[in-house]
Amino acid sequence: MGDMTTRLAFPLMSAAQAQKHVTHNEALLVADALVHLAVASRATAVPPAAPDPGQRFIVAGGATDVFSEKEGEVAEWRDGAWIFHAPAPGWRAWVINEGGVVVFTDGGWVDLRSLPKTGTDMLGINASPTTGERFVVCSESVLLTHDGADQRLKLNKAAATDTASLLFQTGYSGRAEVGIAGDDHFRIKISADGAVFRSAVDINPANGDFTYTLANGGSIEFARYSVGGSPRLLLNADMVNGARSYVSFRHANVETAALYSSYSETTATADFYVRAVEDDTNIAFVTRHAGVTQWAHLKLDAATGFTGIGTHTPSTKLDVYGPVRVKGYTVAGLPSAVEHGAGAIVFVSDESGGPVLAFSDGAGWRRVNDRAVVS
Repeated sequence: MGDMTTRLAFPLMSAAQAQKHVTHNEALLVADALVHLAVASRATAVPPAAPDPGQRFIVAGGATDVFSEKEGEVAEWRDGAWIFHAPAPGWRAWVINEGGVVVFTDGGWVDLRSLPKTGTDMLGINASPTTGERFVVCSESVLLTHDGADQRLKLNKAAATDTASLLFQTGYSGRAEVGIAGDDHFRIKISADGAVFRSAVDINPANGDFTYTLANGGSIEFARYSVGGSPRLLLNADMVNGARSYVSFRHANVETAALYSSYSETTATADFYVRAVEDDTNIAFVTRHAGVTQWAHLKLDAATGFTGIGTHTPSTKLDVYGPVRVKGYTVAGLPSAVEHGAGAIVFVSDESGGPVLAFSDGAGWRRVNDRAVVS
């Protein structure tokens, strides 16, 4: 056995030693200096001029004076002199001016926070983790911030059929879920009871198509047309009587006009409507050519029920500002006057008296100029 302990170099008393208390006291002083070690600084290379009794420092590199060649050792100011303690791997010290713990390794003193972490099976911060939720944080807010540049939170699942999502709860009952669940479509799901979830938004990863699903089963889809990159908007309604694919136009949240198709179970068809909802709301088709806006291509006047083509102010049921062309037929090719009804007008190109307009009297075609039957 030597005269000092192996780890902390406490002096050992010998069997026949005189003044054993001196050796014992020295061991106590070493223990007092190193147990629960706290140093004022680890960046001190020059001995302080007026250290406090018992104050300790980790000697920094480039040391001078009595600190020379003592880099990395713990310097203790005791009874007017510096006492040095050589550290061993595993020693820990609280660095007062840094507010952190350092550990001595083969490479010297290192910040405990910079050491490699081997991980832990569970971690609870102000809460208790479980086998199903191995990381739990109980806090009013959680901050994940950058370390100089970007910040990214990754949720990784094993296979496409698995789930990687964020679940929002009320009283530990799910109300909304965002992520990729069951496949690789990105979805926003909502629930009123935490048991049944309805997909509200679906984004297809293959093409970026966006589908918004309504509570009644209808949906709105923003997608690309099959040719090129042409965008398309799809409004999908159920095939039940009165179901509508509907676009509403509003001002100050008051509906003024609408476009929609309405399904009829009786006819198994969906009629398309262009509808003015508010009183005196006119409908107009406007085009532009050569830098000029054509305001009067087609006007439906709400107050009068008149329709204008080429005029913005129709004065009769059909007011056409310009020539009108009706379909031309040969006498042999004339359609049925009975089927088209009295008042129908056609142009007959080879009538015996020359090309002429003809009208239906409900039974046959007659020339407009003299009411004679077309021949």
